[in-house]
Amino acid sequence: MALNRKMHPRNKYKTPPSFKELALKNEEFRQFAKIDISGKVLIDFKNADALRALTRVLLKEDWGLDVVLPSEYLVPTLPLRLNYILWLEDLVAALEVDDSGSPVYGIDIGTGASCVYPLLAAKKNGWHMIGTEKNEVCFDHATQNVLRNNLESLVKVKKVDGEAIIQDSILENTFDPKPPCFHFTMCNPPFYASEEDVEKTNKSRSMSSPRPPPNNARTGSANEIVVEGGEVAFVFKMIDDSFKLKDNIRIFTTMVGHKSSVPKILQYLKSKNIKEVASSEFCQGKVTRWGLAWSHSVHLTCESLSTEPVNVKQKPKPPLLYKLPKPKNDLFNTFDSFVSKVKVLMDKLNLQYKCVIKDVKSVGFQVSALSNTWSNQRRKRRDQLRQGTTTDEAAGNQGCSETCNIKGKEETDEPPSKRAKKGDVVPLAVVGLILREEDAEDGSTKILEINWLQGSGGRESSHQILQYMKNNI
Repeated sequence: MALNRKMHPRNKYKTPPSFKELALKNEEFRQFAKIDISGKVLIDFKNADALRALTRVLLKEDWGLDVVLPSEYLVPTLPLRLNYILWLEDLVAALEVDDSGSPVYGIDIGTGASCVYPLLAAKKNGWHMIGTEKNEVCFDHATQNVLRNNLESLVKVKKVDGEAIIQDSILENTFDPKPPCFHFTMCNPPFYASEEDVEKTNKSRSMSSPRPPPNNARTGSANEIVVEGGEVAFVFKMIDDSFKLKDNIRIFTTMVGHKSSVPKILQYLKSKNIKEVASSEFCQGKVTRWGLAWSHSVHLTCESLSTEPVNVKQKPKPPLLYKLPKPKNDLFNTFDSFVSKVKVLMDKLNLQYKCVIKDVKSVGFQVSALSNTWSNQRRKRRDQLRQGTTTDEAAGNQGCSETCNIKGKEETDEPPSKRAKKGDVVPLAVVGLILREEDAEDGSTKILEINWLQGSGGRESSHQILQYMKNNI
């Protein structure tokens, strides 16, 4: 997660959760968990159902919340939601008011079907929260999520209508006794002005500067991600409404999804002569959002960005690829014959390997080499002939292991760096070796890919193994 270093310093997801542990504990999440070539448990973030299962299991395991997330509505990402709540904690803590020991009251504008902000705020901090919602279906789901978690004394879901973003009646009639003042509002407004704007974000800025595809699946119904005028117009309306409520709410906050929106909103606040303004970045994974706060009565001095030193990590090295040329490719009538040949070569090198990926046209092995058995092969064969042995016999004496991965087995679900520590010998090389077949106009093509994982021999050892395969296929 490239931006985890800039997460709020108290965000527990600065250290990513263990998908392996979550999969072992939760059956719903386990069906989306996969084991890669290195033995690491991953999920497909482009799969909306996988994202939904991840959020549900994190809410349950980390916060004791049982939240139903309907398939047609937004899936909240917890690191981002927690960043927002932690920023609100900082803002509330910085309030210089006489009732600092009193309960905290907040309002989530447009709480959505999950009602995740009020539920988290109530469960984590014991805050009293109102979640407002216009959509009837989202209102029903949010209400049920509150009841399911027995938090109805702290969280109230209110159905709203009309143009006003916050209605006076909600402040008056929700809690008994009525709080003297609400500490904050929060909002995750719809980002886009139209469905066309949504599609534009997934397309290139220009032919020479393509936009990469999103890392996560897009979730959310039209009413959750689209609003007339986009997020800027929505926040402008919030700012206008805040003047009517300045005696009832101390701090107004919102999150925005586009960096270009921030200066427009700040300029609008300035034009309205609102001088007490604070801002923050919410960084998580490869995503950045922005938080803006303003007040008509409170001096805002809160700074919540992490000041930890930044360690820039190098990009991972690309895998080594070998695409069999036409003559060699035609030697193998089937993909299975290609796989068998590579197995024979691994046996000759006394490599230990296990199958961790298997499909119709792809197979992957985790391969360990305890010593260099691939260099100076001609000299070694001559020596063995003089001694009356062959390479094949020598390999047979050493033996090799091939085990197919079964999902959930402990031995294949542990990173190689940890497994290596358990043995007496540190491998010279541990690599992921993937064989696949790709269809082309002139027939299929066999491809061999090697990913260096670890080992005392360094990356050069993976180059040498690939060269041996190329010479002997």
